[in-house]
Amino acid sequence: SVKAQERNIKHVVAFGNPNLNRTSEDGKDRGVFYSPLPGTAIEIDSISMIMNRHFNGVHVSSFVKNDASEENFKSLDNSDVNLIHFATHAFLGKQRNFDDSGLLLSGANIELNSDSLIQRFSNEGILRACEIENLHFNKLELVVLSACETGSGGSDINYGVLGLPFAFYKAGAKKMIVSLKKVDDELTQAFMINFYKNLTSGKSIY
Repeated sequence: SVKAQERNIKHVVAFGNPNLNRTSEDGKDRGVFYSPLPGTAIEIDSISMIMNRHFNGVHVSSFVKNDASEENFKSLDNSDVNLIHFATHAFLGKQRNFDDSGLLLSGANIELNSDSLIQRFSNEGILRACEIENLHFNKLELVVLSACETGSGGSDINYGVLGLPFAFYKAGAKKMIVSLKKVDDELTQAFMINFYKNLTSGKSIY
């Protein structure tokens, strides 16, 4: 098996299948708000199994359902995490009256459906790019955003077309895996599992 030291990966965190708390009846597309993403649960479990099986000495922390929260992610600030994986919905700037891009975590649909949006920097379940950029990850080798259009940005002057990747780079990420298009839940699950199998077998991330 590949040694973790060869990839500088010792601490992995994965967020997926958040309990959005209020859902629609609609589809599997990761670009649709409100709907649960059952494939992300399998995705997170599979990634954890693959990393533990193939990387010696790696610690994998999985956050799902209620634990896939904004508060738990922010608690990683200044930690020694080396790889972060998100499997959830993403939104772009100017959607749903937000002025930057972000990721939906546990409880997000309550906030998205509320009459008045909670102010930025609170732990309401919507992880905005402007919050991510204020975190610090000194040993962060790779961030994987397994969600729709995470390589795109909003129209906010501070983010332009860079959005989430720009925020994570400012927070310390060396490399990013993002999507430029809408992606299907089950297809993305299969793609990501294959990606981590290749990563742990020593292949390039590109």
